[in-house]
Amino acid sequence: MSANEKAPAHYRAPYQHWDLAVTIPLGYLEGCSTKYVARWRHKNGKEDLHKALHYLDKLIETYPHNPVRKLNRSEIGYEVGRFSIANGLSVLEEEYILVLCNYKTDDDLRTARLILEDIIEIAEEEPMRPGTPDNGGHHAAG
Repeated sequence: MSANEKAPAHYRAPYQHWDLAVTIPLGYLEGCSTKYVARWRHKNGKEDLHKALHYLDKLIETYPHNPVRKLNRSEIGYEVGRFSIANGLSVLEEEYILVLCNYKTDDDLRTARLILEDIIEIAEEEPMRPGTPDNGGHHAAG
């Protein structure tokens, strides 16, 4: 039985974040930040978006370190698209993850920060609806 199959049902998705992180591959800071953006609607809401921002700020602070990517930009775009569809991400969430998977300069990272600030702004306007085990989250319906 694979690790994906052993995961609790509420963590299973057709394309899990750790599979994206291994396929690209993503560095630690990129992986943590994109994970929080991918899950915020199903787990800890705006708190997760602020965690994503914290990891992104550390990435910007420690730039330049450009991890070696094994996939080219179009392959990364394809994988991020698959991941986005499988996890029901918004266009902005997908764009954020794509930028972090492809960044080359500190300007790219600052663009990612602007996108994440937009996501946070949208989240501030939405009522918090944490996920339930039925829709991929872990919170009980309230």
